Amino acid sequence: MITLIEEKATWSSLVAQCNLYDFYHTYEYHQLSVEKDRFRLIKFEFNNILILFPVVIRNIADTEYFDITSVYGYPGPISNISVEIIPPEVMKQFNQELAQLFEDFKIITCFSRLHTLIDQEKFFTELGVLKELNKTVFIDLSLPPEVQRAQYGSSTKNQLNKLRKQFTVRRATSDKDLDAFIRIYYSTMDRLHAKKDYYFTKEYFKQLLAAKEFHVFILLAEKDEEVTAASMFTVCNEFMQYHLSGTDDRFMSNTPMKLLLDEARIIANDLQLKSFNLGGGYSGGDDSLFIFKSSFSKKISLFKVWTHISHPTIHQNLVEKKFGSDIPQINYFPLYRYF
Repeated sequence: MITLIEEKATWSSLVAQCNLYDFYHTYEYHQLSVEKDRFRLIKFEFNNILILFPVVIRNIADTEYFDITSVYGYPGPISNISVEIIPPEVMKQFNQELAQLFEDFKIITCFSRLHTLIDQEKFFTELGVLKELNKTVFIDLSLPPEVQRAQYGSSTKNQLNKLRKQFTVRRATSDKDLDAFIRIYYSTMDRLHAKKDYYFTKEYFKQLLAAKEFHVFILLAEKDEEVTAASMFTVCNEFMQYHLSGTDDRFMSNTPMKLLLDEARIIANDLQLKSFNLGGGYSGGDDSLFIFKSSFSKKISLFKVWTHISHPTIHQNLVEKKFGSDIPQINYFPLYRYF
């Protein structure tokens, strides 16, 4: 049976029953990330097998229809048992009931980012399309720490030895420290010409740091008591995520960010976590950011998304309503939301 969950206590209790989940699946992260739309936890239960799928439901302007998207990051479906042992007939039932849910709620299209370190492809055996977008880098924390560090590139190892002589690392503990992080993060977004969606408010960061369902901390790299780089990391279940970061323009050539990532890895080991996800590059290819991250690990995973068109005719009508006969040939989904 499939139902929609919106109440915090129930949502949190259900997620806690799953064997693998991340902060992207929590109620608190959705509450922080979604401003005007509805967010719901799709719950499917069959013979003590639980499948949960957090989604954001949006109204399609000037219509009676809706579509589904996901929060920023790596959410996707999770379960209380390993996906490998969920019987095929249960997966088929889940897909069928999911399709019926979309029909009942007039949901035209669905889009969800998937977690790079949780096997989620098998949840969509008969529904929608899976697409690979880019490679991501992670550190396998189940390996001994010396083996983890042995996977660093030789130049990274040499740089770290020098950086530890020039820079110090500490955790942010005050409002002043948070201001330093925000200043450097904003300047980095300016340098990258980032979309306005990435300029989170100070209140957002404060609420993120105060979250109860997962842990967030900021590391600062300093030289002569000046903050040169700052990174925000999340910890949830067995995962650490390299979430948001920035480097002062004047210290880009020094790469103090490498020192912060190495320090975060040490913290992750102390917490006995299983994986430290560094994410991918800017463009989905082997760009400078991906090369930077891959200097820390040879472990690569794929970032994928799931898309589904529930009502192809209505979808096509929405696209034609927006573009007429001049429909752009671009890789954007759903196309009627492109602007």
